Amino acid sequence: MTTELEAVKPEETELLVITGMSGAGRTTVAHALEDHGWYVVENLPPQMLRMLTDIGERGTLHKLGVVLDVRSHSFFPRLSDALGELTAAGVAYRLLFVDADDDALVRRFEQGRRPHPLQGEGSLLDGIRAERELLEPLRTKAEIVLDTTDRNIHTLSTEITELFSEDGPIVVRLNLMSFGFKYGLPADANFVADVRFIPNPHWVPELRPHTGQEAPVRDYVFQAEGTEQFVANYVEALKPVLEGYRRENKHYATIALGCTGGKHRSVAVVEELAHRLSQVPSITVRINHRDLGRE
Repeated sequence: MTTELEAVKPEETELLVITGMSGAGRTTVAHALEDHGWYVVENLPPQMLRMLTDIGERGTLHKLGVVLDVRSHSFFPRLSDALGELTAAGVAYRLLFVDADDDALVRRFEQGRRPHPLQGEGSLLDGIRAERELLEPLRTKAEIVLDTTDRNIHTLSTEITELFSEDGPIVVRLNLMSFGFKYGLPADANFVADVRFIPNPHWVPELRPHTGQEAPVRDYVFQAEGTEQFVANYVEALKPVLEGYRRENKHYATIALGCTGGKHRSVAVVEELAHRLSQVPSITVRINHRDLGRE
């Protein structure tokens, strides 16, 4: 008898809608998907989405990616309507949004010596801000948001491979991230937890040079009152969420834990959390210590 934990992905066409900021990496995402057998269509007018899915269902396009962006100009505002039509027709899809901060986008456009598609007679930043405002409703709806500010082509391609090349049972891929609050919240986190309730090893002179990946800091963090209880309870709280993701065919989530600088407490807790969550069936875990080494 098949149980929920043994559920497999449906045989019908898997549709991934890719959108996001110009310069954030949509083309890189498309190429990485093609490398793993996806049929990818770029710059498709939103009105043709339903037609394309009909073709996919009648043929052999089991993995279909569609890149939609502001190059569609007057067609783009109709994207929300087109996605609504898919939902009304019972067509399942996932929405992937690629993003980057304004400084990173400016650098990329300047390196490529090309204007922003919404720039018009204004500045490059004017175009970026206009696009960000236009896309904000889609970013809010997206199942997956990838912030590529600190990713290059190779690391983004690797992440897409990890997310979308799997076969067989549905796997939820978790990105566990440590970060420092003083460097800002991670833009693509689904869950954020604050571990600054733990005593800070920074104020212990012999521990200050070490990181949360090293035994002296790890022991200090987990000997503190409340740390073990927090981690154990957090794992239990996440289990029904992750099972729900699997039932809804959601494949990816970023869980971020922050301390002051992202060097000691959050790193140690993420390492332990990754170890425990990796024991949950059909869960894979990737660790990203965003701000480690930044000091």
